[in-house]
Amino acid sequence: MRRCEGRAARRGSTLIEVTIGAVLMFVILGALGLVVRSSSGLASSDMVETSARLDAWRAVSRIAGALNAAGSATLDPALASTGLEHSDALSFQTLLDTSATAAAADLSWHPNSRVWLQYDDGETNNGIDDDGDGLVDECRAMLTTAEGTPQERTIVLVSNVAEYLEGETADGADNNGNGLLDERGLCFAREGDVLRLRLTIGRRDERGQVSTATVNASVRLRN
Repeated sequence: MRRCEGRAARRGSTLIEVTIGAVLMFVILGALGLVVRSSSGLASSDMVETSARLDAWRAVSRIAGALNAAGSATLDPALASTGLEHSDALSFQTLLDTSATAAAADLSWHPNSRVWLQYDDGETNNGIDDDGDGLVDECRAMLTTAEGTPQERTIVLVSNVAEYLEGETADGADNNGNGLLDERGLCFAREGDVLRLRLTIGRRDERGQVSTATVNASVRLRN
């Protein structure tokens, strides 16, 4: 009888050890799962931000290319050369012959082109996220070429343009320290014969967090 009790006691201890071991295993596996999910979420966020930055670069490159050989006198709005005046839309004309050296009055120009913003589908200017993509009042950057002619064409350069440039809010102050007040997510400013272009776009990752990407470029205008 004592042996039987001894064997039963040893058997009971073994079951307890197995139970404790199983619980520890579940804890370890759960912790590993949290780490993997966290790492996956961070990777997803990084991928979304990288994708947004690439799209912003492509759009800025397209706009800069369209502005190549644009005449400073053809800009509408003209934009003060101090760099403090800015606009979220710009009309311009570019030279037919970029190698021409004649005075501006004697040069030939392409028909008018225009870069401008249009609200994304389902989005309106009301301060809320109408289309459920995590962004508020976001826009599309549009490019219209040969405006007012039979060859007029409009394309979408990029979607999810932020309402305001990164770090900026509509409060009459220079929140992001770039010298401009309340500038939009697509912004043109002029400093002498150099046109400054700024663009911020946003994207939401699978965790619902919004990543933003801002890209800047400069284009020298033709006098």
